[in-house]
Amino acid sequence: MSSLALDAPSHVDEPGLAAGDADVFSRVATDGQPVIVRRAGEDLAAVVPWQSLELVQDGVARQKVEQI
Repeated sequence: MSSLALDAPSHVDEPGLAAGDADVFSRVATDGQPVIVRRAGEDLAAVVPWQSLELVQDGVARQKVEQI
């Protein structure tokens, strides 16, 4: 797996997500830019590139092994 740096995320408000979801997913897939989804000004979820999720999963797995 290649080393990936996480780009600074952009933000999208949840009510606007449905109307622009194709744009959000394209941005994440093409540019590798994470997008934070907000509801009422509060961060709710993140849309991240698949490779970034794999890095997070690997890190969590390593922490679990170290705890054992």
